Amino acid sequence: MDIPYSFKKTIYTEAELLKEFSLSRSYLYQIVKDWIDQGNDPIAMGKLPRMNIKNLWDPRKFLQWLEENKFSKQNKYHTEEAQLKVAKAVVVSINNNERKVI
Repeated sequence: MDIPYSFKKTIYTEAELLKEFSLSRSYLYQIVKDWIDQGNDPIAMGKLPRMNIKNLWDPRKFLQWLEENKFSKQNKYHTEEAQLKVAKAVVVSINNNERKVI
């Protein structure tokens, strides 16, 4: 599944990413931890190398990672499934609203 989506900026702070995808901070930290525990690098999720003290993200890469690793997979926990449903609904809703404006 490829969700066309345009972001307002090319780099988001962690707070902006959480707001854009309607994710909780604890859920983001959990999926990053799980990804690292599997031997992967969070850069593949869209997390940029630390610059000063901010956690910066590439939202396009994060959305692509969600599509490949979360939206299309069976989730282990009900809470994870609920978080992902909200995130996916937000992405689809904003995309649909942008199409109406154009």
